[in-house]
Amino acid sequence: MPSANLTRRQLGTGWCYVKRAWNETLLSTYLPQTHFLKCFSEMRPPIKYVLDVTIAYPHKMPLSLFTLSFGTREPCDIGVHYKIYDASDVPFEDEEKLRDWLYNVYQYKDNILDRYYKEGIFVHGEKGNRVYFPWWRIVGQYIFWLSSFYVQYRIYSFIVLHFLRSVGLIS
Repeated sequence: MPSANLTRRQLGTGWCYVKRAWNETLLSTYLPQTHFLKCFSEMRPPIKYVLDVTIAYPHKMPLSLFTLSFGTREPCDIGVHYKIYDASDVPFEDEEKLRDWLYNVYQYKDNILDRYYKEGIFVHGEKGNRVYFPWWRIVGQYIFWLSSFYVQYRIYSFIVLHFLRSVGLIS
């Protein structure tokens, strides 16, 4: 149920929907569509848990693909909150109950995001763990992915060229 990288326009549209449907306003999230959630009740094997991830960005400014790729954003702390729901507690069978359950989840997300932006914590009494990614690890990942891309490019180029030569399209 992604709500990542909200634009102001998307958030405004989401606020209008919530205001119209629920007579309430969510400040930091918008409600997703619920019709795709029905497929989870039909999954085999059935899912056991629903993982809800809430991400808080500094100054409510999400990281863009450009800043992630080129490292142009200043170092910052990103808050991540996980909550696990037992799938048997989620009313997948009744669409209206599912919509209400999902609204309550997003109301909770909105409340903890609001608290995080005001006080710097998601939930009182929960202690978080700081995860630090050193530069050598980030550079190592770049090297891995770039070399992986290069190796795949060479393999696929060899296969395509071999095929084209075998059918006589190139010499």
